[in-house]
Amino acid sequence: MQTLTDIWTKRAKWLENKPWQGDDPKSGFDYSQPIKSYLPYTNDNWNDLSIQDLRRVLTDLTFGDFPEQLSTDHFDVAYDDAVFKCTILTSKIIPNQPYGEGDPKIKIIASRIEEQPQCTIYTENGVFSVSWHKSRGRIDSFIDTEYGYPATLENITDILVAVKLEKPYEKTEDDDQ
Repeated sequence: MQTLTDIWTKRAKWLENKPWQGDDPKSGFDYSQPIKSYLPYTNDNWNDLSIQDLRRVLTDLTFGDFPEQLSTDHFDVAYDDAVFKCTILTSKIIPNQPYGEGDPKIKIIASRIEEQPQCTIYTENGVFSVSWHKSRGRIDSFIDTEYGYPATLENITDILVAVKLEKPYEKTEDDDQ
């Protein structure tokens, strides 16, 4: 089974493969530091390729599209146009499997007002808020709403696993030291 370090060592290498001319991508994680579960995601980022797949999923949801990376076998989607455009992605409950066992559960409420996308992500380990402006490269905020702290490497990894962009990982003692 992969570890947190395996996942982010692989994802950090994605930063080397920018498909455009111009400024280099800048991760929200400081990869000059050892990869640890508590590493915060900062708003000092630009076109962060290490989480480009998650951002693509969130962007698709804010525009009312079902993300092509996800399977309808695992997720339900609902649309609400009553007050403002809103897309809700929810993990399906697998029949004959008690809630809380097996796949991690997630609910994402994605909306946008004008050109300002915003997602609230509910997981088994917390509630997170993500916002960015248009399709430009910077994520303005990715925070844990309980205390307003930046989301951590572990938080974002858990979200990636819940939306099936990563496989489950094994937590090691080194992740927290």
